[in-house]
Amino acid sequence: MLRTFLKSVAEVEYRFRYVFLAIFLCYTLFIVSFIPSIRFQTDIQKELPQDLDSIRYQKLISDVFGSSEVVFVLFRMNTSGDIRNPAVLSSIQEITNNLLLEPDVLGVVSPTRSLEFFPYVPQNPEFLRDVLNSSLFSRGYDAALLIIYSDIGSGEKEISNFVSRVREIISNSEMPRSLNVVVTGNAPIRVLLMNILEQDVVTTMVAAGVLIFLLLIVIQRSLARGLLAFIPLLFGISWTLGILGFLDFPLSVATAGIGAMILGLGTEYGIFFTERYIEARKKHRPDGALKEALPSVGVGIIGSSTTTILGFLSLLLSTIGMVQRLGITLALGIGCTLVSTLFVVPVFAVILDRWIV
Repeated sequence: MLRTFLKSVAEVEYRFRYVFLAIFLCYTLFIVSFIPSIRFQTDIQKELPQDLDSIRYQKLISDVFGSSEVVFVLFRMNTSGDIRNPAVLSSIQEITNNLLLEPDVLGVVSPTRSLEFFPYVPQNPEFLRDVLNSSLFSRGYDAALLIIYSDIGSGEKEISNFVSRVREIISNSEMPRSLNVVVTGNAPIRVLLMNILEQDVVTTMVAAGVLIFLLLIVIQRSLARGLLAFIPLLFGISWTLGILGFLDFPLSVATAGIGAMILGLGTEYGIFFTERYIEARKKHRPDGALKEALPSVGVGIIGSSTTTILGFLSLLLSTIGMVQRLGITLALGIGCTLVSTLFVVPVFAVILDRWIV
């Protein structure tokens, strides 16, 4: 039954190959436009089961008492010296005042809070050392800590914008060259993690794609045949990422490497079809070769991919959110690669027939 269906599919694909090509190219252009919309989930708490008592009570406390994101700004002297000098304290006070003007800032605990009633920072170093004895200074008085409380929620975009604004305020302030400023805390770390994830997704996927493509060229001993075997991976990964962006399905630490994983898992599909088509082409014209190749390898590919997809979907039984999303994304990727192998690669095989035979 399945072989008969695939034989009919091959016949339709040969007759309307350019129509199929136009449809899939248009769909690909449409869906890849959503790839820039892919977002990253860096809040580990959201990856945990939400029905746990500790998580439920944490959310209850946040709803009743409110919640705030804390950002730390660390001031350190690059050279030996007391950080409680007028120039440094004036910079810290300027940054504090500018931060308090931000609408998302609930409050700022500054090491210069003892000087807030002065119209300007006193220039007497001895007086400053006597007045400033806060716990926000290090024991050796070579560093100081400023704490920012903000109401920015847990959205990745909001957190990124807020951290960028804090960094901008600091960079626009006049500071002595001897002063080094570091912004840290949960929010800046999440922004850093998000940037790392974005870089890792691109780096691992491009590296895997280039290596696999070069290897296919070597195995097939032809650029055209290597390209034909690589086509299901190219379309499969493009559709997968586009669908994730279209559905607003976030990537996390566990799913950052899905591009390389899908490329590695789906490589065999294109190889199987390419080898079988070339073998059948020695005995038949392009239409006959296609009707022989697609049913003969299609049954095996469908069976292999189906078991793989079901295996990945079993990860939905996990209680950890990121593991569930890993299963969904990998199953989606294998499914897209399968569809590409059955409906896109045969069309390209006929169109590129003169170069691959």
